[in-house]
Amino acid sequence: MQSKGAKIGFIVLVLLVFGGAVFFMYGPNSHNAKQKAETKERLKNYVRAEAEIITTESNGRIGKGADVIYTVQFMVENTQSLKTANFGGREDGWSDNNYKKGDKVVLYYDPENPNLIESEIKYKEVLNY
Repeated sequence: MQSKGAKIGFIVLVLLVFGGAVFFMYGPNSHNAKQKAETKERLKNYVRAEAEIITTESNGRIGKGADVIYTVQFMVENTQSLKTANFGGREDGWSDNNYKKGDKVVLYYDPENPNLIESEIKYKEVLNY
């Protein structure tokens, strides 16, 4: 039979191993934390733009995978040209809003590459506004 001290030592060891694993997976040096920091740094340079939804269509899936694909058009600030872009409602936080053709929305885009856009919802979420 094991002594009381051995049992306590074993429990402490298990808790330390478990705690270390949790820290490794979710701590400040985890993959998710690094990815969020990179995304935050990338979004700092994005420019705000008002866009108009020009089309909405289903992605063709039924059930859990169903989503609406929005096509939006916005003015690129430095070239004063119109840019058209697509993105999925669920990934960009729009699925709850039920936007329709002609609705105005706010998005953010990379001025160096206007093809890279983020919804206002995701932008504010990442930058903690």
